Amino acid sequence: MTASFVYAEPCASQRVSVALDPLAHTIWIDNMPHELPPILVLHLKRFIYDGSSNGCQKLLKNIDFPVDLEINMDVLSTNSRNKYPTKQRQYKLFAVVYHNGSEATKGHYVTDIYHTGLSSWLRCDDSILKTQTESMVLAHSATSVRYILFYRRADTMVGGSVNERSGTKNTSSGSNTNKT
Repeated sequence: MTASFVYAEPCASQRVSVALDPLAHTIWIDNMPHELPPILVLHLKRFIYDGSSNGCQKLLKNIDFPVDLEINMDVLSTNSRNKYPTKQRQYKLFAVVYHNGSEATKGHYVTDIYHTGLSSWLRCDDSILKTQTESMVLAHSATSVRYILFYRRADTMVGGSVNERSGTKNTSSGSNTNKT
């Protein structure tokens, strides 16, 4: 399943809510602020209330998500649509929190984090750390579902290029030498 963005006009409270609804195949962005955040957190709604059992059920549907995310100008508030160049609307995935287990009331949380110093993904499972490939982070699992996605805005990253991790370095033609 791949999600698309839908924008809802801001209300007076200015509360921002970004969530993915796996049943509707949609990412809802309610009350998008006038400023794009340096860190974008997407909480995937993986639990629903079941009236017949008076309890929560876990949604086990697979959800695809990109490593590189660009916020479409259409989801920005009317006042912000022309404010952001492409680079300030691009985000790079840097962490994924998973919920392991088949029930909403039981389970275990695991996190994959991109370590810039090592230039690789790390799986954090209690006291165990092990390296992961990007394809492993993106792969579906029968026992583990994505729960929270963390993205960093491209213009706030070291080097500032959303493509640096994928091997496309952003090179500058300017000189950084000081003349004295």
